[in-house]
Amino acid sequence: MSWLFYIIGGIVAFAILVETGILAQFFTFLIILAVCGFGGYLIGGDTGCNIGIIVGAVLYLIMCISKIVNPDLKITLFEDGTMIDHKLEDRAEGIAGLVMLAIVIILLLIFR
Repeated sequence: MSWLFYIIGGIVAFAILVETGILAQFFTFLIILAVCGFGGYLIGGDTGCNIGIIVGAVLYLIMCISKIVNPDLKITLFEDGTMIDHKLEDRAEGIAGLVMLAIVIILLLIFR
């Protein structure tokens, strides 16, 4: 009977990760790490791969911060008086990326 709670809990956790955008940011992070790690491996072998992964993590951090601190934030006022923030989605993606990066770092420190 307890396996049913594990299944339901896993589905709920997966839904939370998808809806907050953390899962999409995780896959973006993995792609950046794979590209930078492979490029580093081509240049310097195993040591280059490790350095490439570190460079990829720093690039991802810079990308998340640049999404949050976007200087050209524009708010459009519609005819009926409502307002919409076009760059709010970018800020939310940046915050989700930073949360995901913090989770990954904590997991690396725990399981290292």
